[in-house]
Amino acid sequence: MFAGVTRAALAALVLVGCAYREGSFNYTDHAFTGQRTTLGCVDLAVDRRNDAKGVAVIVYDFGNRCDRAVTIDLAYATVIGRTDAGDPVVLKPYDPNNEIRPLRLEGRSAGGETIAYESERHLAQVCIDLATVTHEGAAKVVCASANPPMQKTPNAPLTDGPAPQATDKDQPSLPSPADNVEPPNN
Repeated sequence: MFAGVTRAALAALVLVGCAYREGSFNYTDHAFTGQRTTLGCVDLAVDRRNDAKGVAVIVYDFGNRCDRAVTIDLAYATVIGRTDAGDPVVLKPYDPNNEIRPLRLEGRSAGGETIAYESERHLAQVCIDLATVTHEGAAKVVCASANPPMQKTPNAPLTDGPAPQATDKDQPSLPSPADNVEPPNN
């Protein structure tokens, strides 16, 4: 009987040890890279990888800090590119098989996705409203230059230091429909 209780306690300890810890931006042996923020129950980090042949590559890492499930909706994310001249371009994820859809992230779980965004024009910057990924809170826009790391605002100098934390101050804004945003070519 004692051996059964010990095994059950050990199993519970192992499961608790594997749970995502709020604010850690780390899951097992994977550290979240890029700019980090928290939206409701979700710790979220985004990073821009080196572009490849006209494709901006964004890495999303997310951890659920709550005990209840949350929705992560990368298909709904508002993503705007800016050309070298500063012209906005609406970006849609490359998803030829319609596989990107809202998914549940169970409590104390973590995950990640890498998504490509195509553009016929060179993008000096890609801006993402992270609140659209979680459907929670006010707009929280982060921008990434053509060469990582992430930056807090479109005009902020790049640094080689640790990833900055997103704040409500000095948030860049996404263009409004009146800005004549160029639609993606699909």
